[in-house]
Amino acid sequence: MTRSRISALFAVSIAALALGACGESPEDEARDSGKDIGKAIAQFQTADSAEQAGQAIDDFRAAVQNMKDETREQVQEQAETQASSLEDAVEALQEAQTATDSGDVENAQDDLKQAGQDIRAQAQAFQSTNDSVAVAFWQGVEEGYDDEID
Repeated sequence: MTRSRISALFAVSIAALALGACGESPEDEARDSGKDIGKAIAQFQTADSAEQAGQAIDDFRAAVQNMKDETREQVQEQAETQASSLEDAVEALQEAQTATDSGDVENAQDDLKQAGQDIRAQAQAFQSTNDSVAVAFWQGVEEGYDDEID
């Protein structure tokens, strides 16, 4: 083989490796997952009924399920704690709506909205970690939430 052919094959090989390595980084994937979760959390701010709140929790759970394994490992404990708070607020709203006191329903809706706002606030606090995947995830949560609320 001539030197120019070897150089050309080498260049093509390098280009193929570079193109094969393209794709989303773990941080990009984490940010995308965070945005999906942030959007689902924002639905709690606009939920006016138990049905809408139930749909929001379903969307939240789906977003959590769709997280990549690497992201899930980095933020699992934080995200599970937040999911539990939301689920408690949804259950309280559903129970209040079966009762006859409309004041209880309004209080439960307010609690649900507060739970969503608390998660949005926690997202910023969770960004103080040294883990770039976790930081990207929580930045995504903020962005997704803010995009839906604004």
